[in-house]
Amino acid sequence: MVAAGQPLPQDLAAWLIWGIDLFESGQCKTLCRALGLRRPGHAAPATLEKLHCRNACLVNIAKLYPGGPWQQATTIEKRLKRYPYLPPEEKALYGYLLSLNTKIPGRDGIYKILIKELN
Repeated sequence: MVAAGQPLPQDLAAWLIWGIDLFESGQCKTLCRALGLRRPGHAAPATLEKLHCRNACLVNIAKLYPGGPWQQATTIEKRLKRYPYLPPEEKALYGYLLSLNTKIPGRDGIYKILIKELN
């Protein structure tokens, strides 16, 4: 419609203005959420890809350490706190993990990721 030079129907224009106002005011984190195009709890494809990379990285890091998923999750949590002082090989892996700009969960969350990804 817009590309063809036709005006938007009044109800559609009002909906878009309402959603843009919600987004610009900060009441909604994304324009999709403001317009009701994505339900709460549904992540964008780009976010899902970042989480997939984060989880894969956590699994690769876990393989460096002995023990089961709980021991590995505990070790990863401790090593994350010591990131600046890690040996170069470990620091590179943890550096990549941190560069993904995703929330890195604590031990319980890492454990859940390892259990899910390893099964």
